[in-house]
Amino acid sequence: MAYDDYRCLRVRLDRGVAFVTIDHPPINLLDLALMRELDAIGKELEVDDAVRVVVFDSADPDFFIAHADVALIERLPTDVPKPTTL
Repeated sequence: MAYDDYRCLRVRLDRGVAFVTIDHPPINLLDLALMRELDAIGKELEVDDAVRVVVFDSADPDFFIAHADVALIERLPTDVPKPTTL
């Protein structure tokens, strides 16, 4: 499975490990674009039988996620998702 359609994330697979690098300059702002991509990559990796472990890191050595749009977070749905298994 290829993971090339992301603008804020870089994904690399290596022997069952998915390395997801957050690359959303300048400070890896947790905004709507990044939230959507994190949601999408989670759903994709969940159904990829080749993936056993997911490791998140940052392309910026000074920041993982430096700031979040708090107003946006307050508007997120509060429904509890159904549990899934790998």
